[in-house]
Amino acid sequence: MRQLIWLRSDLRVHDNSALASAMAAGPTLALYLLSPRQWLAHDDAPCKVDFWLRNLVELQRALQRLNVPLLVRQCDDWEQAPAVLAEVCREQAIAAVQVNEEYGVHESLRDRTTAAYLAQQDVAWHSHLDQLLFKPGSVLTQSGGYFQVYSQFRKVCYQRLHTAL
Repeated sequence: MRQLIWLRSDLRVHDNSALASAMAAGPTLALYLLSPRQWLAHDDAPCKVDFWLRNLVELQRALQRLNVPLLVRQCDDWEQAPAVLAEVCREQAIAAVQVNEEYGVHESLRDRTTAAYLAQQDVAWHSHLDQLLFKPGSVLTQSGGYFQVYSQFRKVCYQRLHTAL
């Protein structure tokens, strides 16, 4: 089953949950979408975009060592992302797309829209918790609310981590 990892802000090969999952599931391709209009809408500084683009060169080398080709496509903004991903999946006979979760408002909407669009194309969507110990909003008080005191939040986190060991 051919896999596609869609790289967004997770431009690394080490400690990358989605990449590890994709490679364990089958032959893997990586995809990065250039989205210039989205960068402008988010007021991303030119030096930030330059960093991403330079990082892609290094990332491509690291992925080559893992036998994972890097594809780079352009879509002006994230509204076009579902169609671009579907096209890549069709061209490359991709069975599943793997991503690391992102929690921004626009990012969450982009991912929900893309997952739904790909489901219509019979492409599976797998999202992974990455760079976090707990999913945002999952550490709550006994009454189901958010903690008002950090020390109580910390105590619950430590308990959950200890239980997981």
